[in-house]
Amino acid sequence: DSRYRASSSTETGASIPYDGFSPGAYTLKIYDKTGTAAKETITVNSASDAGSTYLGGLNNDAVKFSIEGLASGKQALVSVTLTLETLNPYINKMDIVAEDEKKELHLTQTFTANDFSVTGGAFKFYIPEDYAGEDITFSFRDLYSNDGDETYFDDKGKPGTGHARYSFVSSPYFETVDGNGDNGLYDSAYDPDLASTTKIYATNVGNIRFKFNNAENLSNTGGQTGTTTLEEYDFSVSKYLGSEDPDGSTETGAFNQIVLNSGSPSTTSDVAFLFTADETRYNIAPTTAAAWQHRSYAFYRMDITLEAKSYTPDLTWTKLYGNTCYVDTDENNKEVDANKEMWGVKLGTLDENNKKVEGHLSAEEIELAITAAIESAGTNHPTSLDQILYVDGSDLTTVVSSHTFSVESINETLAPNSLFFLPKNMTSTADNIAYKTSSGSFNAAKNIVLVDRKPFFSPYDIQIGAAPNYAMYTRNVTWQKNGKATNASLIVPFQIAVDDEGKHDDGEGNVFYVYQIQSEGDCLSENPQADDDFLHMLPLEGMKVTEPNVPYVVSVKEAPDDANVSFVVKQPGALLKATTEMDDNYEFAGATGTGTDEKASVTFSMKGSYSGQKISKADRDVFYFAKNMFFDIKSLSSWITDLYVYPFRAYFDYEAAGAKTFNSLDIFFGENFEVDGIEAVESEPIAVDADAPVYDVQGRMISTSVRELAGKKLARGIYVVNGVKFTVK
Repeated sequence: DSRYRASSSTETGASIPYDGFSPGAYTLKIYDKTGTAAKETITVNSASDAGSTYLGGLNNDAVKFSIEGLASGKQALVSVTLTLETLNPYINKMDIVAEDEKKELHLTQTFTANDFSVTGGAFKFYIPEDYAGEDITFSFRDLYSNDGDETYFDDKGKPGTGHARYSFVSSPYFETVDGNGDNGLYDSAYDPDLASTTKIYATNVGNIRFKFNNAENLSNTGGQTGTTTLEEYDFSVSKYLGSEDPDGSTETGAFNQIVLNSGSPSTTSDVAFLFTADETRYNIAPTTAAAWQHRSYAFYRMDITLEAKSYTPDLTWTKLYGNTCYVDTDENNKEVDANKEMWGVKLGTLDENNKKVEGHLSAEEIELAITAAIESAGTNHPTSLDQILYVDGSDLTTVVSSHTFSVESINETLAPNSLFFLPKNMTSTADNIAYKTSSGSFNAAKNIVLVDRKPFFSPYDIQIGAAPNYAMYTRNVTWQKNGKATNASLIVPFQIAVDDEGKHDDGEGNVFYVYQIQSEGDCLSENPQADDDFLHMLPLEGMKVTEPNVPYVVSVKEAPDDANVSFVVKQPGALLKATTEMDDNYEFAGATGTGTDEKASVTFSMKGSYSGQKISKADRDVFYFAKNMFFDIKSLSSWITDLYVYPFRAYFDYEAAGAKTFNSLDIFFGENFEVDGIEAVESEPIAVDADAPVYDVQGRMISTSVRELAGKKLARGIYVVNGVKFTVK
């Protein structure tokens, strides 16, 4: 309607006629990402129907909506806020894989991008001399972007936050679409639902780079004279094929496979240009614009070198635990208590002159060397594979795997909580494997999963990636007759996220609160309902994460349905701290508190370990955790001489000044307040005009306000109102 078109005039003070706004009823249809079906239909009949809606998660080149049902001369008022996402061809990582013709040899190095640089890096592949003279073929796999949409995460967990549709330009996907991908979304063979596996794998790479612009000519040293401007050059596969090398060689653009052959002791190398792309998923705009408007490109230069040489393994053993206390299984698969030494091993290499040098080893060589050491005479090494808690190969140049021998297969034969540390430019898709970064720190290749009641040790800090990766510990039911633990002691080597009240909730049905002993004031109070006293535990208020390697008490609010599991600790993005700072007794210290009763003053010091502890009644005074409370070791039956405390659990050392009068301690989740002149009341009706909630000794709310309890009788016990403790006798 021409009445509603914008008008202009050159006259000063000109008036532009515009009819008044006359709203009418209408139907708003918002279409889905395919542009074919209405995702949402909203009918607006009056001003009271005004509102807003959000349509997100799109990955297309347009947003489509329609307004229908307006009467003649009426208008619809619709406000649209549009947020655009740029195409991003820059990826986060990819794997470079080398294999022999028989697929017996399998080497993987990982390129990780930290910025938008087109320089991928230098990658040196070492192979045993047995493979010298054989053709080694290189492929590029598992292209990965943190912003990839949900179609890229079928086997990787949760999708990223963005919607990148990334691919290798030389992937099978590009070959399918128009033979070279120039037409992109406009090609008849294009399928928006094509599996990502066809896009993140490439065997052919570019042999020269491509000039995306003339920026290099505009620099102070670029040789440019006179005045010129920045020019950009659109990339396409067709333009690249047969193009001249901008670096001046006689080669022309082509996509070829990299095959290197290293005859001992010679070295051979090549340069690979990996072109990547990002594109919209759906083309719903009524346009036939050039395909490049829906796709963006980048490339990475990879310098690859192959060297054939063999080294001799050099193993350095470290005894981690001289004594342990954990649960093992015998030849009949029956659980038994075990006490074995635990070890870690550092991998190195020797050259032909038996000199320590930086070199590589194959997984087969590592496995054979470890087995030979175990079977050899002497006492400076373990005697079985299940005594090994880590293998440190971080100082090697690489670890050569095959389909028979791999880092993953080695780690599976060791102790249940064993860790394997890889050198730089290597990674894995298995749990409990870490790799060295360029800065010398360590990242988890995937997850760190800890097995309950088994020893654990890490020589290094390990950073676990964000979701879907995680650190996890599962507390098994210790004794079936006791059932699941509601309260438990806990020490883990990684951070646990908590809110301002000490609550941890992983969103998967595992909810618990983290507490530590009251360290200021009196941590003990009388329990009128039993012969024991209360040990007061306070939540971790104001903390965002717990401290690794510090023992705590947890109170479980929601637990898994599995009858064999008391609770699960699952933390994405956690920092796992090295366990090297333990004392000579393999223990870590927690909070300390002091309490008094009529006859004694007692100091409690919380301790935890990953070795497990066998504690003698005759040698040590401790309170151990059982049946959701603490018991004095002296209260054990006379025929029991030792207390067995398994890994990942904690206990209290105590020192008593005076005659200690209690054998067990119940837990009070709250502070031990001074009553300040408030008399203990008898079992009489309570009539207090207050809206304060009332809690029992377990921290459970028994009433939303004191007012609700008016005219009712309370059972004997301790209650807390407004932070003040009341005793009902």
